[in-house]
Amino acid sequence: MGEAAAGRETGALRRVPWNRGPCLADSGVACPVETPGVLTPRFSFRILEEPEDHRPLSMASLDDQALDGPSSVAEARPMAKYKLTYFDFAGSRGEECRLALSVAGVDFEDHRIERSQWSAMKPTTPFGSLPFLQVEGKAPLAQSNAILSYVGRTHGLHPSDPWEAALHEAVMAAAEDLRVEVNATGSIEDPDEKRRVREQLVSGNMQTWGQRVERQITGPFVSGERMHVVDIKIYQVMRAYRQGVIDHVPGTVFASFPKLEALYTAVHAHPKIAAWRDRAS
Repeated sequence: MGEAAAGRETGALRRVPWNRGPCLADSGVACPVETPGVLTPRFSFRILEEPEDHRPLSMASLDDQALDGPSSVAEARPMAKYKLTYFDFAGSRGEECRLALSVAGVDFEDHRIERSQWSAMKPTTPFGSLPFLQVEGKAPLAQSNAILSYVGRTHGLHPSDPWEAALHEAVMAAAEDLRVEVNATGSIEDPDEKRRVREQLVSGNMQTWGQRVERQITGPFVSGERMHVVDIKIYQVMRAYRQGVIDHVPGTVFASFPKLEALYTAVHAHPKIAAWRDRAS
């Protein structure tokens, strides 16, 4: 039996008389063979025929699969089941995570709880807060920015470049800072004091925030023509203010910032965002 035929039948590891060790008989790689009777090692090469049923996957075929996009990956292995838990209303941190999952095309369980259920559930959550995301086979993931970053990285809605991704995460953190500052005014019991503090925020820190975030926006989205999770975050934070649902915060609070307003409009008009709103209404 010839060496090529032996390699096809056994697929075994065959040693050749060469002081650098084994080569794979079924690898299709040139195997060095020592030339006898020569003091200084010289080598000739023999190409072994590769078996058809063990043909290695070429880089070209990998590139072709990558060009097929997420659908080819989904066909290769079933998508993990997602479950997002948040309160039963279409707002704040939970809604931005729902929007991101919807835009990503993830078939997730939208688990909504009533306020009356929260006290019993709170000790079981990672940080005593909502939302949190559960993925089959993994520990629960809490904190809205962490959830958005995970969904974005996994489904092409977050930059692959580490520095660009960090810039997006910085903007998301700034959006959360504003949300926390405004939400804190809800605990002010005196109506006059609440009005005074919120009006001061509207004319002061909210304008400063708008200026700073405006500088991060290329247009229409943060990074240009493509929407990412950071854009969904900004949209959702702005939405509560633009809708006028917070007393003493007018819907025109960011009217002086055309890039912010254009980002909001672009996200609002995105077909998958619109589809989620229609579904939820």
